[in-house]
Amino acid sequence: MRTLTIKRAKKYVACLNKSKIYIEDPVSGDTNISGVSCRKIGDLKNGAEKSFPIGYEAAKVFVISDKLSKNYSNDFYQLPAGEENIYLTGQNRYNPANGHAFIFDNNASTEAVSNRRKNNKKGIVVLIIAMIIGLIAGVVSSFLPASDGIFTAEELSITLTDEFFDLYEEGYNGVFANEDVVVLVVKDTFEDYPELKEYSLKQYGELIAENYSLTDSALKRENDLTYFTYLFQNPDTDETYSYKSYIFKTDNAFWIVQFATLDQDVEAYSEQIKQWATTITFEQTQQ
Repeated sequence: MRTLTIKRAKKYVACLNKSKIYIEDPVSGDTNISGVSCRKIGDLKNGAEKSFPIGYEAAKVFVISDKLSKNYSNDFYQLPAGEENIYLTGQNRYNPANGHAFIFDNNASTEAVSNRRKNNKKGIVVLIIAMIIGLIAGVVSSFLPASDGIFTAEELSITLTDEFFDLYEEGYNGVFANEDVVVLVVKDTFEDYPELKEYSLKQYGELIAENYSLTDSALKRENDLTYFTYLFQNPDTDETYSYKSYIFKTDNAFWIVQFATLDQDVEAYSEQIKQWATTITFEQTQQ
């Protein structure tokens, strides 16, 4: 046997999710990933490094987010046959189309790149279906008594409008959307990340800015709230999305509340997003 070691870079993207490691096994495989029979060999936390015993034969090693999204949120590395130990690195990269999948570093083979493109296309279909379901839910809700527009995610509460509805998305504590705006809520608890407890809001903001490859100066203040903005371009549709991300600290966690729109809609919703952000409250005392 030889040893396969994989290092997952510590990044904010998908930081709460464990990556699942599978290896190609046409004999004992019990899970099909993108047409390849595989078996699980372990999990990998954010920032962790782990070694696995593997055989000497050539095989694909896959990293997936979970079994539900395994056929579009995955990346693989083709392991060569041989007796030498293998060391690989990678990280979860921000991309809503593939569920912010783990991507191996220095892995630009034609087959791997083709697989990523296919995953993006599949993921876009999933997002479209989710949006259609959301729109149907919005139509159904129009026949129900109007809500007061208050939405909650654990201790967090935000006042939007009755045009918004709840969605579920893996990795988020809350997702609220209308036809043009999506509000994404993420909570980093001190129980999961005890080192964050001593961070100030500015220090946490700088950490997040670094993980988004932004500069420290990206942090801004508005209505006594701290936020940063960034753009994301979908590589398959060429559509550009604008994100305005507010950060908060409570007694037990840091929070990020992101308002996402198509870049072309930013001006139309700019003032509303500012107003919605001022309605964010927490059951615990905000710091």
